[in-house]
Amino acid sequence: MKLPCSECSIVSFRRRRIRLWFLISLGLAGTQMYSPQATGQVLITGSVKDSVTQLPLTSAHVILDGSNLGTITNREGDFEITLPSLPATLIFRHIGYHPARVELTPNDTRVIHMSLEPAAIELPELLITGDHLATGIMQEVIRRKAARRVHLESHNARVYTRITLQNRDRIVLINEAVFDRYFAKGSGIRDVIRSMRTTSDFHEQLGLTLAPQDFSSDHVQINGLSFFGPTHPDALEHYTFTFAGRRVWDGQQLYDIYIAPKSNQEATLIGRISVLDGVYALVEADLKPAPHVVFSPDTRDWSVMYRQNFAQVDSFWLPTDLQLQGWVHVEPNGERVSPAVVEQAVRFMDYQANEPVPSAPFTVEEQLQVDSTSVLRDGLFLMGLDMVALTARELEALEDLRWEKPLALREAFPPTTSALASAVELYDFQIWDRPQFSFPVVGGFIPWLAYNRVDGTRVGAGRVFSVRNNRKIAARIGQSIGFGRTRLGVALNRQETQSLQTSVVYEQNTRPQNGMLIHTEALNSLSSRLFAQDYFDWYWSKSLRASARYETKGIRMMLSGEYSFVDSMQTQIRRPWPLNKEFPENQSIRPGQRQSLELRVATGSMWHPYHIDPQKRVEARIEFGHPHGSRADLRATLLADYNFSTFMRRRPTPPRLSLRILGGVTTPSASRDRWHVAEGSVGLIGELGTLRSIRNRRLIGRQMIGAHWEHDFRSLLFEALRIRPLVEHNVSMRLGGAHVYINGRWIHELTLSIARAPVRINFTRRVDQPGIFVGFGIAGRN
Repeated sequence: MKLPCSECSIVSFRRRRIRLWFLISLGLAGTQMYSPQATGQVLITGSVKDSVTQLPLTSAHVILDGSNLGTITNREGDFEITLPSLPATLIFRHIGYHPARVELTPNDTRVIHMSLEPAAIELPELLITGDHLATGIMQEVIRRKAARRVHLESHNARVYTRITLQNRDRIVLINEAVFDRYFAKGSGIRDVIRSMRTTSDFHEQLGLTLAPQDFSSDHVQINGLSFFGPTHPDALEHYTFTFAGRRVWDGQQLYDIYIAPKSNQEATLIGRISVLDGVYALVEADLKPAPHVVFSPDTRDWSVMYRQNFAQVDSFWLPTDLQLQGWVHVEPNGERVSPAVVEQAVRFMDYQANEPVPSAPFTVEEQLQVDSTSVLRDGLFLMGLDMVALTARELEALEDLRWEKPLALREAFPPTTSALASAVELYDFQIWDRPQFSFPVVGGFIPWLAYNRVDGTRVGAGRVFSVRNNRKIAARIGQSIGFGRTRLGVALNRQETQSLQTSVVYEQNTRPQNGMLIHTEALNSLSSRLFAQDYFDWYWSKSLRASARYETKGIRMMLSGEYSFVDSMQTQIRRPWPLNKEFPENQSIRPGQRQSLELRVATGSMWHPYHIDPQKRVEARIEFGHPHGSRADLRATLLADYNFSTFMRRRPTPPRLSLRILGGVTTPSASRDRWHVAEGSVGLIGELGTLRSIRNRRLIGRQMIGAHWEHDFRSLLFEALRIRPLVEHNVSMRLGGAHVYINGRWIHELTLSIARAPVRINFTRRVDQPGIFVGFGIAGRN
């Protein structure tokens, strides 16, 4: 029985995540207490195969004759259905096969293995095929769908859905839910979960949702993108349709049609659809996102195939099931995890068209909601609701998972042991800040190579060692050719809890004065060695630092204290051939002891100085310093990134505006090497957040504020000019600016860029100076 929404406690699914992994045990126990035989009901199980190939048929329909009671087969062709009584007749249907009937009496077996015969159709000797036939069919499909939907004011259905995720070794998540789907014209769809059993709830972090797609709708939502549906009113403008053949379904003729995008500038699908002759309705879809579609930067890969069947409800054609299978690689907020194999089975039941639907779900903006009262009671599962049968592997995994605590995303999908992953592990607990790019692992060791004007060439290596009780030790050692002091770093890290991490680090090394904000030591090494002067000033440091990191509800905090001894370093290196000249003198600092205490608070994505992919983050840093023999000082820093789509948002890569705010202030007592910097370019390399017209140096001041922006117009200009090669190769045009206040004056720049990943060319004009500054940068894939 469906509960009226006015009597339910409905909350947003995103605002209130209900972890009910313990209900699996309760549900299994309840299922044992619930016996179909005890109530006169009969459980029928079995399988459906192709009679020729003997392969299992997925999504075959098993229906009780004369009723709307039925189920579908899982990916192994297995099914289970509970009948109210015997005798009864079951009908087996699958598109492209002759239907079959089985009559059951009280004395018959309760296990049925059915083989369906393929339905062959003889094509006439002369058949006009190709785009014209397919286009004509689709025109009629779109016309009739519009005519039918005019009369569809509302509908509701009960939906069963199950998501299964597995890593390289085993199944790590099984999530089942039953919900009511309500549709109201003008208000859209709302899904209210009535019953749920889950082992973990991290599937949402991977862009997966319990709410199934409807590929007969005008727009289809997949992983945050809105795709044009194959029966969209303007589908003929976005897709090329090609006739593929004919089949038989329940004595009627089907047209198979290939569908492919006309342009790579829109979120479109690719695959095959089937149309029923006579009524010209969509009855089957096998689709996936087109290869050119680019999802959010967190999504590394999305290789998922969707299969959906449709059936007549009154005079309307609505989805009856959905099967999706494939693999996804999503790293939410930059969290490194391995790819996931995903499978989802969905079944729609008990449709009612043009019947009143409750208004309460439509008062909440989110589509997926939770009826918490019904979920906690879990009545639908315990009452023996027919579901899509679990496979043998899923049953075995469910037995294991119900005794484990719910897994977190990183526990379920640990990063693969690759060169990059191993390198990141060394930086994960901050011998220094985690880099955006890093050296690969060679023979289990991470190389350390750098060049600057005080060290010359510096070489070394590091390695991470795991010890017991969630502890890790990292060590690295190096030596420079010019400045003959040994570089050493040793760190001890402990994972106290899932949210708390502590570390102690001892390091003796050269450090850049005023720190690193945008440009890295690796880029400076390359630039210094080949053709430019050293971008940084350097000093010698021996330091001992203790820190604690804590993360909760998307907010990251780090508190660290450091005791150090610092000293100046003099320039001793001549520039190598072909320059063969001395570097400019390195800036001196006041030697002595220092103590500092720093607090960092951040939310959003990790800090990536080179703005390759869109970022959304805010970070505040406050550092209290006390040099020996001097007055204490305070240093505050703000880093913020934001981006949003500006227009044409249905394109897979819509035009986007990116913003970066950098600012800071220090007290008058702070020494010059602790002031804030406005970054320039290193050689010809300038990124968002830098002043590209200032070459090979940085501006330093006690107060600094910088607003940097860039609008990526994608290939719109080249599309308007009909320069097809640039459009096909995803060449984009970007317009940006930098507005920086430092040392009592403003500096304004405008930049026009031409980009194709991974390179961009920048043309910069500084407002108060003549000339155009030409440079280069890194262009991201999104």
